[in-house]
Amino acid sequence: MTEYIKEILIVDDEENFLEVTADCLGVLKNYFNIRTAINGKEAVEILKSSHIDFVITDLGMPEMDGFELVAYMNRNYPWIPVIFMTCYETPKIEEIMRNMGVFGYMEKPLDHPLCRLGIGRNYRPAALAAFVEELVRSITDCLNIKTFDTDLKKVKENILRDTVIRGHKPPAVIDIKTLLSLKNMEISARQGNAEAQFDIGWYYFAGEIVAKNLREAAKWFLQAVLQGEIRAKLFFGHMLFWGDGVEQNKQEGLRLITKAATEQYSEAQFYLAWMYKAGDGLEMNKREALKWFKRAAALGHKSADSNIKSLQD
Repeated sequence: MTEYIKEILIVDDEENFLEVTADCLGVLKNYFNIRTAINGKEAVEILKSSHIDFVITDLGMPEMDGFELVAYMNRNYPWIPVIFMTCYETPKIEEIMRNMGVFGYMEKPLDHPLCRLGIGRNYRPAALAAFVEELVRSITDCLNIKTFDTDLKKVKENILRDTVIRGHKPPAVIDIKTLLSLKNMEISARQGNAEAQFDIGWYYFAGEIVAKNLREAAKWFLQAVLQGEIRAKLFFGHMLFWGDGVEQNKQEGLRLITKAATEQYSEAQFYLAWMYKAGDGLEMNKREALKWFKRAAALGHKSADSNIKSLQD
C-alpha cells in the first residue's frame, strides 16, 4: 500500500482543530501521511524541506495568512493542489479563490460563522465527521486515490468516540444544570437583561446546546442592540450584511458593525479591517484595513499585529 501514501499538509492556527483533524485523517494512514503547520510561514519551511502532495489551509492566520501562502505556492509550487478552509463563505472570497486557482474550498465545521475573529471556536462531532468525509473525498478525487467506504466509516466512528473522550459532548447530551442555567438566562432575557439577550441569541446563532435558529438569534440580537449591547451590534450587523436569517440590508449591517468598532470593540474593529483587507463584502481598501487593524491591536487583539505587518510589507 505504500505506493499510494501521499504527503498531506494541513495549515491552521487553531491548534485544537488542527490536532483533531489530523487525528481523524490519521486513521487513513494507508493512504495519507499528515503534516501540520500553525501558519503560512511554518508551512513554507515544510514545503521547502519535504515533498508535499496536497495542501489544506485556513485563511486567517498570523505570520502569513492563507492568501499569502497560496500566492507563494503559485510562484514556487504551482503543481501542488490546495483546498482553502473558510469559516464563512462569501461571493468575494469565492471569487478570490477561483482567481488564485485553488482546487476547492470548504466551510469549517465550527459552531460559529464568526470563528475567524477568534470567537467561539468549537466544533460538533457530526459536523466534523461530515467535513472530514468531504475532505477525504476531495483529496482522493484530486490525487486519484481509491478509498473504501469502510475506511470512511472508521473515520466517522473515531471522530464521535474521540470528541467524547476529549470532553466535547455531542449536542444531544445536556445535563440538568445546563438546562436550568439556560432557563434562568431566558427569564433574564425576557425581563430585559441585554447580556442575557445576547447570550440567548448566540446559542441560537451557533446551534450551541439549542437547535440552530437564525431567526430566533436575530430576534434576541436585535433586542440586545436596542439596549446598546456592543457584541450584539457586531453579530446582528453581520446577519444583516449577509442576509443570514434576516432580510439583507448591507447598509444597516455595515453601520452596526462600524458602530461597534467605533465604540472600541476590538473584535468588531478586526472584523471590519478584515472586510477591507480581503474585499469581503466591501471594496478592498488597504488604508481603511490598516486603520482598523491598528485600532484593534491597540486594544490587544491577538491577530491584529500580524495583519498590520502583512499590509506594511
